Amino acid sequence: MTMRKIWEMMTLMVPSTNDREMTGGTTAFVNTSSGLARDRSIGSADSSDRNDATEVKSDTPPSSTSTTLFVSSSPKDEYLRPIPPQLYPTYRPIPFLSKCIIAIFSLVSSTFWTLLTTARIQHEQQIKIGQVVKKILVFLARAIVISLATSALLQDLYLPPSRVSIQTLVQNQWLPSYLSRYEIISPLFTPTPKADSLVGEKHEGDKNKEISLLQTIKPIGVHYLLYDNNKNGEKQKKKRFDAVYFNHGFGASSLSWLPAIPSVVHKLNAKVGVAHDAVGFGFTDRPPKYTTTATSTNKAKLVDNELALYSSAGSAALGMSLLDQAIRNNSNDGEDSKDDKSSNISSNDDAPSAVALLGHSRGSAATLRMALDLPRSTRKFIVLVSPYLMGSVEKNKIQSLSNQAPNSTEASASLPSSSLVTTSLSRSFDIPVGKKTIVGHTIATFRKIFFEVPLQYVLRRLVGGTNFWKKGLQMAWGDPTVLTDNDVLRFQWPSVGKGWEGGIISYTRSVGTRSSSVPTYPGGEVNILRDVLSLPNTYVAIVHGTNDRVVPWKYNAKYTESFPNLRFVKMDGFGHDPFEEDVDKFVGVVEKLLKESES
Repeated sequence: MTMRKIWEMMTLMVPSTNDREMTGGTTAFVNTSSGLARDRSIGSADSSDRNDATEVKSDTPPSSTSTTLFVSSSPKDEYLRPIPPQLYPTYRPIPFLSKCIIAIFSLVSSTFWTLLTTARIQHEQQIKIGQVVKKILVFLARAIVISLATSALLQDLYLPPSRVSIQTLVQNQWLPSYLSRYEIISPLFTPTPKADSLVGEKHEGDKNKEISLLQTIKPIGVHYLLYDNNKNGEKQKKKRFDAVYFNHGFGASSLSWLPAIPSVVHKLNAKVGVAHDAVGFGFTDRPPKYTTTATSTNKAKLVDNELALYSSAGSAALGMSLLDQAIRNNSNDGEDSKDDKSSNISSNDDAPSAVALLGHSRGSAATLRMALDLPRSTRKFIVLVSPYLMGSVEKNKIQSLSNQAPNSTEASASLPSSSLVTTSLSRSFDIPVGKKTIVGHTIATFRKIFFEVPLQYVLRRLVGGTNFWKKGLQMAWGDPTVLTDNDVLRFQWPSVGKGWEGGIISYTRSVGTRSSSVPTYPGGEVNILRDVLSLPNTYVAIVHGTNDRVVPWKYNAKYTESFPNLRFVKMDGFGHDPFEEDVDKFVGVVEKLLKESES
């Protein structure tokens, strides 16, 4: 029997899964274990036309949730869907008969290889006993290597984990939550009155007008969660906050906030809660590597702005757009925000009276950037959970942005119509970007071939393991024994998205790369915290678990020495994700902080 015949037999025993893009737009996912339809009339959408701002919504969840392999009947998981059975988040096991054939193939290949080597040695000299033992060990090691390589190849070709596009999830009504939305979003950059004159200052006649990074940012498809408190029996009550916004951390997605969003929104008495997947995580689209932009002379430039939206500034810009949209959609709910005494501030007609911002881990930087770009008159209640901000405290070296006029209420009147004034984000992106050169293309090609492609495969192998997420989250939880299958599912869900591995790598590059295409903050992210703390009508608190092994609580406790008005609260026994480990206790801490901020 030839090697080709053996390989054909092995492949016939494994069902082909090459077509992972199941694009049947009318397919509805039904949980056959309980007979409950899971589609809930989400509605399908064709997202091929990037100019259509298609919004895909999920309806209210069923009153009871069924028990499946991943989803329990816990009330806190009522908004989470199980991964459809058509999708595979992990590598599937190789059938037993195929394993036997692989073992035989490995032994035969190793034997043949050993016989060739032994025949050559016999011809040259007499074989000694030590050489025989060595040959046996080499034979076994070679057989094992061949077996592992063959198994890996078979799994990668025929049993790989699913990687599907957000369009496929939309068309098949497979969005991960009943709160899920998918929409084409334009990052909200409201330029200062002088911004247009500052762009392209460098001229040589009309030939070499510079292009700013701001001009190259295009709309992008964003997956986000939206919890409307007005549609949950709370419309009659006057709301304390116009909105609550949540930013997730590294390796997570908006789903990590899912158990806490309804409780936090209710407890804060807010109109709406919003959380989006940052670029590089979850199901938000990955931006194209290059953008073709025309100059004043209509000569196209190929601009490398791939990493811009992966940064905290990019995530904040998307967040500001979604926040603006959510507040506008809830502005006609019959309430008069001016008469809301709980806000205790006066604001212009369009600006929100009060907004709560919650950020976790690396998402804290985007949260702080959003706070800077809200109008100064807006009351801001900010809670940072286990934040990780890069940089060190530098006193009196950089002027606080809070003292600069563009963020003021007076300046906002002269800006284009928008309820949110994002002048600091505009300044962050209003930097010149040059054309991609041949050298740049060459470096990018080498990086992709020799670094990114191998690393993506390693990441896929790791994430495709059965217990990868469980073991990782057990290290992040303060008490690993309280970790549930639903906790694992919320982190595992985004890994079925197409380009997940590449998104992680691009985000990491955006953090570690010093490039004109990556917006940075003067002095580092710690200075964003300093500038936010200097804003009026602003309360900032850090909540940290004492058993956090990812970011030790002492890392953030040191900030209280430099910032006396920063509140620091420890949650004893909790880890890196206290809002997931115990929703009720976390919400209780937030409620106490809110009362303290109003006293």
